[in-house]
Amino acid sequence: MSTFIFPMNPEWYDAERAFKNLPDRQVDWGTERPSVSVGDKVLIYFSEPTKEMRILSEVVKILDSEDTIIDDSSYIREGCPENIRNPRGSRRVIRLELKKIIKHGTGLDYNSFWTVCGYRGHFQRDFCVNNSENELFRKYLKEKLGDIS
Repeated sequence: MSTFIFPMNPEWYDAERAFKNLPDRQVDWGTERPSVSVGDKVLIYFSEPTKEMRILSEVVKILDSEDTIIDDSSYIREGCPENIRNPRGSRRVIRLELKKIIKHGTGLDYNSFWTVCGYRGHFQRDFCVNNSENELFRKYLKEKLGDIS
């Protein structure tokens, strides 16, 4: 199984409330990652102003064109771009199930990536932490969240 980080702008989508309130604590998410599989873990990284990972989820289904998308429109905020608003777009749609809301201040913030893991750059695209370059990052996640496999 793989672990991914998906960035999300909290000014466009209230992911925490969506996961907590939607049936079965599940949301549908568009991704450009063809390698995402059922059973993979997905950490949702809240971009500015939060700048930290706040949700641990698991891929429970890869949707096909016949599947109905979960209606999460009440959690989409004004100003959200259409490509985010519509998960199908040109992307693959996966169903994520909430595993854990990560408390603020757990150490999974942007500055920790810089100092502990030597991470450079921003989470602007879906990011896989399973390749060999990310060994420090995987160890850091395990230290902060325990075994998430």
